[in-house]
Amino acid sequence: MLLPEKEHSFLALRYPEYEVAIQWSKKPFEDYKSLAFDYACCGYVLLKEILNEQSDNVKQDCWFFAAIYLTRHSLELGLKALHCRVQPSKRNVQKIFEECGHNLTSLFDAYVAGQEPYLTLDEQEWLAAFLTSLESVDPKSDTFRFPFNAAFLNQFRNKFLNNFGVVQNMFQAVALIEKCLNCGADDAKSKFDDRLVPQFFVFGKNGWGNCYLWQPWGDPGFYPKLAGCLGAADFLFHRCNSILLKNRMFPVLFLLRNALELSIKQLFSIRVEYFASCRAKQGSHRLFRDLWKNVKPFLSRYAQDTSQDLSYLEIVEKNLREVAQIDPNGDAFRYPTSYSLEYLIVNVTIDLKNAYEHMFSLINFFEGCNSILYDVAQYEAEIRSQCGYYEY
Repeated sequence: MLLPEKEHSFLALRYPEYEVAIQWSKKPFEDYKSLAFDYACCGYVLLKEILNEQSDNVKQDCWFFAAIYLTRHSLELGLKALHCRVQPSKRNVQKIFEECGHNLTSLFDAYVAGQEPYLTLDEQEWLAAFLTSLESVDPKSDTFRFPFNAAFLNQFRNKFLNNFGVVQNMFQAVALIEKCLNCGADDAKSKFDDRLVPQFFVFGKNGWGNCYLWQPWGDPGFYPKLAGCLGAADFLFHRCNSILLKNRMFPVLFLLRNALELSIKQLFSIRVEYFASCRAKQGSHRLFRDLWKNVKPFLSRYAQDTSQDLSYLEIVEKNLREVAQIDPNGDAFRYPTSYSLEYLIVNVTIDLKNAYEHMFSLINFFEGCNSILYDVAQYEAEIRSQCGYYEY
């Protein structure tokens, strides 16, 4: 049960066998392509594990979201790699990245306009239709990272996904983009199957071996995404030696960074008086400047009320600041570069085990805060009901 300690440092090198020197080629096509393959491989092994454990509801209903995100992100990285190759100038690449953002359909349409000849007409039409279907469910690349919004729940609540069908279509899309990345050379084991319907969501009849899109009314929906990120990160780190450490490092760090953000944002959903006035910041991805700066006064107040040691919050702040300095906005472990093609992490060696323990300790701290403050919220709600006040 790791917790933040004063001597913890995100960039400390404590376990030599887990050290990875981040070395980009400084050729955006190669670097985006390489990271796309890393995310696809990690998504693949996770999804294989999930499909093989049909009776494990946590894997089916929580890990599945994390694995789908990793695979979906590999599609985005692959398409952006293609633009780094086909666009005539750096300025053109920057324009495409800024205009398309995370939109897979826009990225693919802009790539097709370049008329590279690597997909057949049938393959091109299938992939275009599939990406359109995916975009209708996940237009901003956040549906499987953060709690479902009301529009998603209104449409899909209490439905079952056919996990095998979703995975089958996802990896046909991955194979087609890899075919383009490899200039027409495709894997003999993943030939195009025109019998597959180009839909992202494939629904099942029941929950056996499938993902249940369920969320209680009034529940903020953090648990499935947190459990998914943490379970997937743990599996990739501890039980996935088939993938080289350097090839699973960024997906593992992303999953932990996302879980850390979720664990802080979960505090904003607790119905206590303080957060009724500062929920505007809960949409930010800035760990330190927006999230921690709004959470710290709240934690300080309740620590004082219960005679806790306030100096511990300074330890948490130091450790969190170190993560935020490496990845302030939640993109440094997802992309090699910014939209302007400036590399995000350079000349850094990361001890993955140390970084894993560092972030896990912070997540444990915030999860502990959530558990304690949930009880505080319940108490406040009871007092308000007795006094005839409305809830916040």
